Amino acid sequence: MKDAAKSERCGREIVDGAEIFAALEARFGFPPSTFEGLLLLQHNREHLAIVDATHPDLEGAPLQTVGLVFIRSAMAVPKLTTQAAFIFGAAATRNVVDLDRGRAERYLRRETLEPTGEELSRCSGPGQVLVAHDG
Repeated sequence: MKDAAKSERCGREIVDGAEIFAALEARFGFPPSTFEGLLLLQHNREHLAIVDATHPDLEGAPLQTVGLVFIRSAMAVPKLTTQAAFIFGAAATRNVVDLDRGRAERYLRRETLEPTGEELSRCSGPGQVLVAHDG
C-alpha cells in the first residue's frame, strides 16, 4: 500500500510535475518561479489539477474537485486548460499571439486566422500557442 502522506493529497494521487513544468517553461517561456510552491494532483484519467503545495489534506471529506483543472495530460502533447491559460498566460514570454480587437473578435467567432509575419516571429515553431488580446 502507498504511503498516503507522501503520495496523495485529498484522496488524489500527487503527480511529479517537474517534467510538465519544465516543458511549459521551455514552450511558453514561463519564468521558473511561475510554478514554485504548486503541486499537481491526478484529477481524473485525462486531467491534472494544480493546488498550492500547502493545501490541507481533506481526505475523507466529500470532495467533488480539488484545485484548478490545469492540464490535459492524456494527449501526445499536454495542453493547458483554458482556465490555466487565463491564470498563468500573462507570465508567458514565448509562443504568444497577441490579437488586436478585430482579430480577437474573429477568433472568438472561430474564424480561421492566418498568422502575420510578426506573430510568427514570436513563435518557436509548430505547436500550441497562447492567444492574448491587448497583452
